[in-house]
Amino acid sequence: MDRVPLAPLAGGSCRACLLVLICYFLPLFPGLTDAEEPAPVSASTTSDAVSATPAREDMLPAPAEVKQEPIPAPHQEVPVPPELAGEVPPLVNLALESGQANRDTSKSKLFWDEKLCLVWVPDSLLWEVPWANQREPRMYTKFNNALRHSTTIDTDIGAEWGIFRLAADKPHEGVQVDMFAAVFTRFDNGALMADDYRVGAPLTYAKDGWEAKVGYEHTSAHYGDKFIDHNPDFPRRSFTRDEIVTALAYRFWDQFRVYGQVGYAFGKRRPPGGDERYDVGLEWSYPLFAHFPVQPFVALDLDFRPEQNYVTNRTIQVGTRWADPRTRRAVRLALEYYDGRNPFGGFIHRNENWVGVSLLLDW
Repeated sequence: MDRVPLAPLAGGSCRACLLVLICYFLPLFPGLTDAEEPAPVSASTTSDAVSATPAREDMLPAPAEVKQEPIPAPHQEVPVPPELAGEVPPLVNLALESGQANRDTSKSKLFWDEKLCLVWVPDSLLWEVPWANQREPRMYTKFNNALRHSTTIDTDIGAEWGIFRLAADKPHEGVQVDMFAAVFTRFDNGALMADDYRVGAPLTYAKDGWEAKVGYEHTSAHYGDKFIDHNPDFPRRSFTRDEIVTALAYRFWDQFRVYGQVGYAFGKRRPPGGDERYDVGLEWSYPLFAHFPVQPFVALDLDFRPEQNYVTNRTIQVGTRWADPRTRRAVRLALEYYDGRNPFGGFIHRNENWVGVSLLLDW
């Protein structure tokens, strides 16, 4: 038998085997041929593959395919003027004629939005006692020529003080219960001619420049000992009046104040006429100097009483005032003019017209 050489056969067999392996593994590398498109890879397959592959700091996993929503067209913002950039307050009580709001919302409310706190024995009054009225509780001494033949001295020893207040977080505002007491006297050459007494318990209120009160007041008039001794035949007339008094006041620009009072008598003795009495007035005071406490003031009071047939009793005061802005207590020095009927209850039918100098302490 003839022998066949193996070397050429072995070389051809190796080349044939290598060609078969290349043809077998070629479909596993789709990037090397354009014969067919690669199959789409699902998100789950990709995530599994990523989780199976070790993480490297310089290689990030391919993101999953996400369906994107259509992007809306950009919105063009309209520029806002600087004066309208802030919060615009609501228009309350709009005046159609002028196109402007009459008052701020807080000033149109009768009460307060914040919680009120209880204050015992407050150191100020919500209802400020009228300056020029002849029968209000205060301390004063008046030197005048009411009796013509001698120097007359009128005095008032009294005060009004607060018992408790439901106070807001604002000065001189809230609801307060007060009490007052006063005795009015007239001396002629040191002799007591008349003495009148007044007591009362008002409920007062103040908010946004408004002041109000309602309460009970009692007035009684008496003759002085010296007058009785010098006039033993003078007819004795007792004078008493129990009444409900209401009052309202408003302060303009923190310098002008107007007020009005009405008293209705539900019990009285001897005074003829009606049951209602009226009192109106105007006050002005303003600090002209920043660091100087003295300020000028002017006060006018008009009093109308039924027992005097509603004759106008006029009082005018002009002078200077030293005031504490925290409590509104003040000391006043005034030149005073009075024209009308006698303010003392025992002499209500006598006319008086006098000029005097007054020193007053307002509570």
